[in-house]
Amino acid sequence: AGGHGALQDNGSGTPIQKSTMSSGVLCADECLKVFEEMKIRNAYQYIVFKITDDKKSIVIDVKGEPGASFEDFTSKLPDGGCRYA
Repeated sequence: AGGHGALQDNGSGTPIQKSTMSSGVLCADECLKVFEEMKIRNAYQYIVFKITDDKKSIVIDVKGEPGASFEDFTSKLPDGGCRYA
């Protein structure tokens, strides 16, 4: 967790609150919300997170629909790119 930063634009024009991690990278509150939906309600088979190109924020890259296969999951991982699931 960590402290809260300023409101940021998530790329869709909608401001979102972000939390600062101990590394200084901001984690969008949406990440925690969607993770909880996956964990509690089984809303997603998997979630893939990434660090933005400016290396300042952690955001959701891909959400796997319930029932998605392992092959679906692995196909979302870029060759030579770093992702977190």
